[in-house]
Amino acid sequence: PAFQQWQEWQSGKVPKPKASQAEIDMSTRPKPAWSTSAPPPLTALADLASTGDGSEASVEAPSELVTVLGEDGCGGDAELAYDCLCQVRAACFHKEQTELVRAKLLPGLVSAMSRHIDQEGVQTVACEVIALLAGCGEALEQKIYDAGALTACLAACKAHPSSEDVLGTSFEAIRLICASEEDDFASGLNPYGDPAAWARKKGAVEEGALEVVFQGMARMVELHREVGNCKWVHDAGMLTVGGLTKGRDENGHARRARARALLRKSIKS
Repeated sequence: PAFQQWQEWQSGKVPKPKASQAEIDMSTRPKPAWSTSAPPPLTALADLASTGDGSEASVEAPSELVTVLGEDGCGGDAELAYDCLCQVRAACFHKEQTELVRAKLLPGLVSAMSRHIDQEGVQTVACEVIALLAGCGEALEQKIYDAGALTACLAACKAHPSSEDVLGTSFEAIRLICASEEDDFASGLNPYGDPAAWARKKGAVEEGALEVVFQGMARMVELHREVGNCKWVHDAGMLTVGGLTKGRDENGHARRARARALLRKSIKS
C-alpha cells in the first residue's frame, strides 16, 4: 500500500521507489458517484475534487480540517466527510500527523466512520488515515486505540466483507495500531517488551480481530477463486495476524493458540 512505501523513502533509509501497482491502484481508485458532484465550500476540497487524490492540491491547516470534520464526522453529509478525509490523508503525507491528533482529529474520524458505515469510500479513506497516523513513528498508537479507531476498523470490515479496499486498508490499520517495538527485532528499541502494545493486541483479539481477518481473507479467496488475485489483501491479513500474535506477555500464548485454531478451521473449509 502507498503509505508503507511512503514511510520507507520518507525516512531516508531507502531511495524513493517507483510507483508500485498498489500505489497506482490507490491513486486511480474511482471515487463514489456522489463525490463528483458540487464540491464542499473549501478551496482545498474543491481542488481535491479536480485532482482526484489530492496529491497536487493545497492542503488546509490541520485545525481547519478538524473543524470541518467536527466531532460528529460532518453529520449526515457523506460527501463532505469523504472529501475532508481525503484532505486529512493528504495532510498525513505532509507529515502533519501529530498536529492532526493534537487538534483532536480522532473523535471526528471515528464518528465519521460510524455515521457513514454504509459508504465504502468513507471507510476506505478513513482506514488509510488511521494507518498513516499509527505508522508515522510518533507514538500515536495508544491515543488512536483509546479513541476507538480499532473498533471502527473492525466495524468497517463487517459492514463491507466483500470490499477489497476496505479489508486491505483496515487490516493494515489494525496491525499498525497494535504494533509494538518488539515487533521489529532488528531495532532492539525495547528488549523488555511493550506492555501497552500487548494490552492493545489483547483488546483487539477480544473484540474478534483474528476472526474478522480470517473471514475477510477467506471471502476474498471465495470471490477471486485464488489467493494470487487478492494478494495484497491476503498479505495484509497475514501480517496483521502475525502482529497480533507476537508478544512475550501472559496472553501471548492464548492469542497464538486462537490464531492456530482459526487457521486450521480455514484450511478445512
